Amino acid sequence: MCFRISTLNEHNEHKIHGLLHLLGFDHEISEEAEVEMEEEEELLQKTLGWKGK
Repeated sequence: MCFRISTLNEHNEHKIHGLLHLLGFDHEISEEAEVEMEEEEELLQKTLGWKGK
């Protein structure tokens, strides 16, 4: 199944993802850490009014 996402939305997702890494989040250390980072990404997208996944 393919999902279409606008270039702007994709860039916004990358910005948030990168910011969380700079803040010390690491989704690769455990499954729990991955879930935590995904939740933070969704919270930031919602707070900023950006469309996410």
